[in-house]
Amino acid sequence: MYSIVITNIFELLAAITGTFYIRKYREDLSSRYFVYFLWLTVFVELVFGWLSICIEKIDFFSPLNTTVFVQNDWIYNIYDIVSFALLSFIIIRLYDNTNFKKASTLIAFLFLLFAIVNASFSNEFYEGIVSLNFIFGSILLLLLVILYFFQLLMSDKILDFYKMMTFYISVGILVYHLTTTPIFIYWKYFSVSVSPKFVEIRQIFITIANIFVYTCYTLGFWICLKKNKSY
Repeated sequence: MYSIVITNIFELLAAITGTFYIRKYREDLSSRYFVYFLWLTVFVELVFGWLSICIEKIDFFSPLNTTVFVQNDWIYNIYDIVSFALLSFIIIRLYDNTNFKKASTLIAFLFLLFAIVNASFSNEFYEGIVSLNFIFGSILLLLLVILYFFQLLMSDKILDFYKMMTFYISVGILVYHLTTTPIFIYWKYFSVSVSPKFVEIRQIFITIANIFVYTCYTLGFWICLKKNKSY
């Protein structure tokens, strides 16, 4: 439970700092969409992340024991699909190369169709993470971020990369999905009953990854607030 609280604090901090950023830099639409995504994350985590715990621990919520809210895996599976789609859209917007945009948009659209169909027929939808969606979604984001970094290296923008919020967003996405995807590959094979030690280490590792990525976003918003000029 402490790991959930810590993660919530860092998520909320990133969303609040991002809100200050987009109020000052209204022309930065990519960052604006990303802040909306952060607030969506905060909403899902605070409402659905805690609801199942409240149902288990607090008698007031006991009437919900017979509803789908007892487990929150299904909402996180929906959230994964939405988040991969939103993050893909945000990154693709950054491409200057028309061919990159067209190819990436097609790949992202195909992934979205696959993810919806796969989640609809997966036995894991209500009982765990739909691992294939997370794995393929992570691969998609890693590919898009690498293409963005390649474009950045080939342009004059690389000289001022530290002033670009999209750079910090891309770094956070890259590091998070590179480090956590291997865990999600083996997620369904290790439960508390099978390997409690693995579950404990997994939770600690994901918490550390969350702290890093949301700290990266928060620092990015803060640095860009100080370095850039508003219009």
